[in-house]
Amino acid sequence: MEERGPADVRMIDPACGTGHIAVAAFHMIRDPPVHGRRPSPVGHGPRAVERALDVVSGVDLDAYAAALTAYRVLACSAHVLGVGLDRVLASWSVNVAAADSLLDHTEPLLAAGACHACVANPPYITPKDPSSATRSAPRTRRWRPTSTRWPFPSPR
Repeated sequence: MEERGPADVRMIDPACGTGHIAVAAFHMIRDPPVHGRRPSPVGHGPRAVERALDVVSGVDLDAYAAALTAYRVLACSAHVLGVGLDRVLASWSVNVAAADSLLDHTEPLLAAGACHACVANPPYITPKDPSSATRSAPRTRRWRPTSTRWPFPSPR
């Protein structure tokens, strides 16, 4: 954000879960920290909220978690503006989708070059996870391990 500035950066959380990182990024883009004497280029009104909504994206495999992230970001928008959730402009979109960040090539939020920064706290999938197909899909479809000694694969 310091290289491009808050007005020109786009970020995505590819494993957004319930949206903690997306909400923090929303607030940071909307009201960026000022370093030195440089004025804030974004502002503090509805335009700042709209810009923050445009540049913060999230994707999660779980549709419920993605919906919760979208709700939380929209609720933060309403709170910042001091209005009820029903008074937030319907034209403002929240860029959150339910998709597989590793394997979905059709989701526009995951297109190459769509974002400048990828910030995530990856999910913790243990061997006891009942959805073994979800756990092994990235390894079998797109990734190959560089060594059998290490449990996590690396890109080709």
